Amino acid sequence: MVVLETVFTLANILADAILLWRCRIIWGAPYSRSSNLVMAFPTIMLLASIVMGVMFGIQTCSPDGLYGKVTDEFGVPYFTISLSLNIILTLLIVGKIWHHRSSMAAVFGAIDHFCATTSYWS
Repeated sequence: MVVLETVFTLANILADAILLWRCRIIWGAPYSRSSNLVMAFPTIMLLASIVMGVMFGIQTCSPDGLYGKVTDEFGVPYFTISLSLNIILTLLIVGKIWHHRSSMAAVFGAIDHFCATTSYWS
């Protein structure tokens, strides 16, 4: 049971880190000012998620196990931070892609959605 919880927590932290990396790539150059400002809060949230995940894992290994009261005090904040981080990063990615699409539509004009489904072989 302890190994299962540890692997789950590590996989969740790794998934959050990959999502943060994707958001960083989409938001531009790694050392641009806007990218650093946008990524500051999610990076702090990822660090908080890592700390809470480690504390959750330690409490899971205690004699009370997964169903102890102290485990709830670390488990609920860990899952809340992780879920919030996923929502925030997803909204940042969607917002940047939507903004990029709007700016490209302003430059190249409106995109006809039926062109993408039309076969050139008929």
